[in-house]
Amino acid sequence: MQEAAAADRELQVVDAGDVLELALAVANHRLEKVQERYGAQLDAGDLALVGVEGETLDRAARVAKLVIDSNIDWRRARMAEQQARVLGEAANRALAAAVPDLTPEQHGLFVRIFSESLTENEQQPSALLCNGDTGNDDRPV
Repeated sequence: MQEAAAADRELQVVDAGDVLELALAVANHRLEKVQERYGAQLDAGDLALVGVEGETLDRAARVAKLVIDSNIDWRRARMAEQQARVLGEAANRALAAAVPDLTPEQHGLFVRIFSESLTENEQQPSALLCNGDTGNDDRPV
């Protein structure tokens, strides 16, 4: 009983989208492993293995449907847009404070370079992470 109480104290709030994406990845991985390991037996019609494969496929399909139904991609895109807006506003405030006599042309140049840099990083999300950072902690990336 004490172990359960200790485990409850260690629970963390997690993003439902992250959980669904992980569940989908796990279900897909397990389906691939069943097919990889027992492919020949499945092709031969081993009914027990066909049942296991069917259950694994059903699980993967149910999780995939949850992911699709919850519009995770749309939610993540909206979150990214919001984060980009906040980042842009912060950069503009910092630039205005650091260089109060910035000309509109210089500001435009800064915005263009800043935007291009963000676009480059968007193409390589790992570039936003520190070396050795797995992204498994609670820091926003």
